[in-house]
Amino acid sequence: MKARVWAFAIATAVGSAGILVVYLAILRSQGNDPVGWVILLLLWGIVLPLVGAALPRLGPACFILCAIPLSVLSFLAMFSIGLLIAPFAVVAWLGLGAAHARLLLEPHH
Repeated sequence: MKARVWAFAIATAVGSAGILVVYLAILRSQGNDPVGWVILLLLWGIVLPLVGAALPRLGPACFILCAIPLSVLSFLAMFSIGLLIAPFAVVAWLGLGAAHARLLLEPHH
């Protein structure tokens, strides 16, 4: 169960980092400034899943605090980078399920 949570966390973090790089590259090529809250949400997508995987008791909270913003961002940006974000939002939701199952099934210390 632990490996599954880490796999979802790493996939979400790497995907969010990749999207952040693409987002910044697109804006730079267009001569536009990035939007701060978009960068913040993508940074949340990098950090929160890893924290959730490292700290099992915080896992479900971290994954849901990542999955909701990524899902909303995917919807809001559906005509630009939203289609790139959507798969990683889904992975974050799957990570939430795995983190919750891990919390329920693994013995607590």
